[in-house]
Order: sequence, then structure tokens, then C-alpha cells
Amino acid sequence: MRTGRILWSLGLLVLCTAGAAHGQSAPADAERTFWVFLERQPAACPGTDAARARRALRGRNGVHCWQLPPATQRALRATAGPLRTVSRWLGAVSVALTPAERRAVEALPMVRRVQPLGLRLQRTAVRAPEVVQPGLAGLQLATVNAVRALDDGFDGRGVHLGFMDASYRGFQHTVFAPLRASGRLRGLRDFTPGTQQGQHGQMVASVAVGYQPGRYVGPAHGATVWAATTEHTPYERNIEEDFFVAGLEWLERQGVDVVNISLGYTRFDEGERSYMPAALDGDTAVTTRAADRAAALGVTVVTSAGNGGCARAERCWYYVGTPADADSVITVGAVRPDSSRASFSARGPTADGRIKPDVAALGTRVAVANGRDTFVRGGGTSFAAPMVSGIAAQMLQANPRLRPLQVRAILRQTASHPGRPNNRTGWGIADGTAAVRTAVAWTRLWPPPLTQIEPPYPLRATRRVQVVVRAAAGARHARITLVDRLGRVQIAQTMPLRAGYNRHALSVHSLPPGVYGYRVQADGHTRRGVVSVLPPS
Repeated sequence: MRTGRILWSLGLLVLCTAGAAHGQSAPADAERTFWVFLERQPAACPGTDAARARRALRGRNGVHCWQLPPATQRALRATAGPLRTVSRWLGAVSVALTPAERRAVEALPMVRRVQPLGLRLQRTAVRAPEVVQPGLAGLQLATVNAVRALDDGFDGRGVHLGFMDASYRGFQHTVFAPLRASGRLRGLRDFTPGTQQGQHGQMVASVAVGYQPGRYVGPAHGATVWAATTEHTPYERNIEEDFFVAGLEWLERQGVDVVNISLGYTRFDEGERSYMPAALDGDTAVTTRAADRAAALGVTVVTSAGNGGCARAERCWYYVGTPADADSVITVGAVRPDSSRASFSARGPTADGRIKPDVAALGTRVAVANGRDTFVRGGGTSFAAPMVSGIAAQMLQANPRLRPLQVRAILRQTASHPGRPNNRTGWGIADGTAAVRTAVAWTRLWPPPLTQIEPPYPLRATRRVQVVVRAAAGARHARITLVDRLGRVQIAQTMPLRAGYNRHALSVHSLPPGVYGYRVQADGHTRRGVVSVLPPS
């Protein structure tokens, strides 16, 4: 199923922010938009140092990008006019063509094939918002058993989490205040034209990374965030697939570790080209192919299944959309608080017979950020996916060496019915704590070659400071020392080590408030710095 809407449409709760209704008239050139796949030359993928490091750590061997020679692009422009999007992942460009131009382009020697753009996602019914009471974010955390992992200190710290969606409203909601204040909002880029409507991106992001002490907690609220606006809410047109490809390539170049996609493409506005279920084979849609390429480059891609589900296939779209049909992504369906499948949650199988979704999370009565400082409850697979994205970030915090398909395998294995996967909820409701603990256990099997001491956290504490050491095989213990301003030792403790991930809670509540120097020594390595002990609040 290919629909090109925000997973809003995929089941947002307050879909009133989603885009124009289907049936809106299409632009005059809608039938002239194509992806042109060209002869290309293998080349290294551009990107930041973080992107190159992630590819080396988690990417598949032999994955490269394509170089589209300037002469090839010049020849195409001379025949077809301006190029809309140039993709180094696909080795292709998107361009608007008249029938005569298409024939001329297809005759060019460097053109391999010309493919029309496909369809977008369908919308779900609008649901009236319900004001959320403080603390009710616990419902979505409890559904996926994520509270204990947060208590254990896993909040996505050190992991770069990307979002592809519609408007984020600049992350100005109060739930993102800690994200902005700490400098962890690293990039926000709009790939669409004109003015955005609604706040779907803000709502989705809040599920994963929102944080307001005592009121709201996202599982990855300690992560570093990048966000791309690729969904243009006023309409549902094929060009949004272009925005999608460009946005995902940009996020990968920045070095993101996880990408949340609460968007889908199956049905588009009247006059646009839409997908049929037979095209959901994991290889047809450019959005699907781009998602698989991101995974091959080491990015864990999490996408919502879509909101086109119903009781019988002849009554609705029924199946997952694109890029949820990709074979290397984690596709997330929606359940109700009683753990039953939400009626709108799209189903599998894909056209080539694979089970989808992979796992499920709460998709009704989900608390999401609304306006600048309020919350509402909404529904849709759009809001189930970011919960799983947050868990994936926690898993990579625990074990940075996990590859995308290993993250998916652990999520499947630790879900509610791993031995009986089905096309309604996949391998079952995700279990965040079990997934994170399994990620930790895998560090014992493949410990790092060198012992790594992470900065303690929090650096301003009232009761405990967490010390994390990733120990190489053979490391036996770490020595932790806290000294006051005069150099007098206040705390000296030995931390037993096992190969892989180790965490030690250092109690500081008995110390007088003030600034203390710390030193952590392990396996010939030392980390030094300062922590502040605050008076009890």
C-alpha cells in the first residue's frame, strides 16, 4: 500500500493538522513527474565524520553511493529542463516531463529507465482532542514496558535520533525545553515549499524525546535530535516523495543513528499517481528503496505501518504503505490500551509475502505535545512508531555496535509473541526493558576492543551519579574517586567489571552541596572531570 501522508494520516490523532482532503485538484503538471534512473559511477557517500564512523561501525560492507557525472546532468537538463531532486543513493533524478520530453529522455544513452512517481497515504478520521492530565505519558511507556529501562538510566544519551515529518513548530513546546537548553537540537531543515500547517512533527517527536519532569517523559529524551520537514500538509502530491528522499539522505549525512518516519505513501490527490497493493514488494517505491539504503549505511529506520486498516481488505486500503514495506526497516503497528490491535492499524503481508508489521506499540490515547505548553491524546500508527524509535535509541545507547537488522531482531525476539508472528501485530507488542537488557547482554558476546569510560551523568545530581564503563575482555574492575575542592577524598569505590556494558550508581546524597572532582580509572584508561552535588529539592 502506498500512501503519501504523514503518518498523521497514518493515524494521527489530531488529524485536523494533516493536509488537504483527498479530491483536491492536482497541479497541471502532475502527470509529468518522473524519476529518471541513469548510468552512474560508484563513489563514496558524502557525509560528516559522524556519518562515516556510523557506516564503518554498523553499515553493510560494499555499500556505496552513485556519482552522476556533470556531463550526464547537463545532457538531461538540455533535454528535460530543471532537475527537481538529485539522489546519490538511487542514482537517479526526478524531473517534470511532457510526453515528448519523456520520449526524448528515454532515448538518451545514459538513461536506464524512467519511472512515474507513485502514490501517497490515506488519511484517518479526525478525532477530537482530549486534554491530558499531568503524568499520563506513563500509559504509552507502560504498554511497551519502557519505565524500568528509563529508571536504569537509558534515555538515548549519546545517540543521534532523526525525524522526518511535517511541522515541528521549531521545537518550541515546553516539553522540548531541555533539548534546546542542552544544545542537543542539532539541525532542523525544511525540504518543502511554502508554509506548513498543523503540528504533526511536534506531536510525533514529543512521544520519543519530550521531557518535562513529573509531567511527561519520552524514552529517548536524552538523545541528540535532527529533524527534516519532508511532508507538505496542504496537499498530497508525488513531489513529496522527492522531499522524502532528499530529507533522508540529508539526515544520514549528518550521522544520525535512528530515523523515525511517521509518514506513508499509497494514495495521492486526484490527478496524481497512486500505488496499488501489488507494488508493495519492498523494491518499487523510491521511498522504500531510500529507507533500505539508509539501513544499509547503518541507520536504524523505524516507520509506522499506516492507518489504512479495517476488518476486510475489500473495504479499505488494508495493507501497510511505503516505506513500511521495506525489507530492512522496523515497521510499527498500533494497539489499544488493552493490547488488542487498533482497528485502523494497517496489516501485512507485503506483496512479496513478508510479515508486517514487525512490532506494535500504543496507538490510541497517546499523550502528545500540542500548542506551546499543553498536551492532547491522539491515535494513529504515527504515534506508535516514535515510541519504538525511542527504544531503539536506548538500545544503541546500551550497545552502539548493534546493526539495524540486529536492533530489529532483538525487538522481535523480546516482543509479546515472538514464536507466533502474524500480519496484525507482527512479533507482538514491543518490550522496551527486555530489548535494552538484551542489547546489554550482547555486549558481553562482542565487547569493545578497548575499554571506554563514558562521562558520568547527571553532572548536576542530588542523590546518585551514574558511571558507565564499556569494558574490553579481560578488564576486571574500575576505581572511582570523588574529591572536594581541597583535594580531599570524599568517596573511593571499586566497580567490578564484566566484558561489555557496566553501570555503577555512585551515591552522593550524603555529601555537602558543592563541586567535586571525579576520576574513573579502568584497564589503563582514566577519565577526569567535575560533578556538582545539589541540595535536595
